[in-house]
Amino acid sequence: MAAVAEAKGYSKILLLGTSFAFNRSLNPNAFANVDAELLLSNQSEQAFVHSTIVNELISGVVTEQAKDTMKLLINKYQQAGANAVILGCTELPLIINAQLSALAILDSTTILGGAVIQAAKSSGLCISSAWLLASCSRLST
Repeated sequence: MAAVAEAKGYSKILLLGTSFAFNRSLNPNAFANVDAELLLSNQSEQAFVHSTIVNELISGVVTEQAKDTMKLLINKYQQAGANAVILGCTELPLIINAQLSALAILDSTTILGGAVIQAAKSSGLCISSAWLLASCSRLST
């Protein structure tokens, strides 16, 4: 994530996710060697994002109140100098998109998935979709 943010020229990046994303030292340390600053929301904002993910988004529920609050949160950090937001949870794209966010969006699922595919291609482990489907079919029987 840090390398992508730096390559795109983002200097201040807001991280949003569940409390698990904030309780690991991995995320802040990932930005230690790049020319970009990772911004972490305050404790009450983190609690709101976590609660929205766990109590709503995981079930496919997207409320207008959650959208409005998420937009206010993103705007707050944009005014503080953020120029991108990391969606650090697979469910966050359900609520945060280009219409809601004035910040550039770094979707961790898309970015990390792309990195896995590139690594597989680079190492000669490129997996065809037909092989993948056949393998999954064998596992499910």
